[in-house]
Amino acid sequence: MSFVKKHLLLSVTTLLWLLGIVLGFCIKQTESIGGLLIFAAFVLTIVCIVKKKAPNKPLPESLLQNGKRYDKAYEYNDVQVVGREYHLDVILKKGERLHLVQEPQNEFDNEAVAVCVQQNDEKIVAGYIARDNNLKSMVNDYYRRNEMVTAYAEGYDKMTIGFYK
Repeated sequence: MSFVKKHLLLSVTTLLWLLGIVLGFCIKQTESIGGLLIFAAFVLTIVCIVKKKAPNKPLPESLLQNGKRYDKAYEYNDVQVVGREYHLDVILKKGERLHLVQEPQNEFDNEAVAVCVQQNDEKIVAGYIARDNNLKSMVNDYYRRNEMVTAYAEGYDKMTIGFYK
């Protein structure tokens, strides 16, 4: 859970507790509303305590491909996949292998890197690495040097990228 979301949730929870106490105990005509707010605050308190983000499964330290061993040099988590609103029909399942595909013919960015999922025998675009993201340049650089890059979905619009030399 991001820092902002967590603090917003804690603020709403505190507000619900306070409103519930005031309405439930101080103003007799609103006891039922106060009780409902206290219950909602209790549930949100439990969510704040229990909800933890599942840890990312680390990428392997080395990979073999075509008889060549590649050792992991870098790993980046929580990388944003942009443009998901244009590809809502493509679902990114947590842990699913993604394919990073260079698009030199892209009309908006000749250095574009598409994030794709494999469906049957074709790669379907799910989004892109952001234009201003340095990782896009790293992916292109690794591909130019024939080194390996892997990516896995972390959810709806996030992924982990591993760079191997």
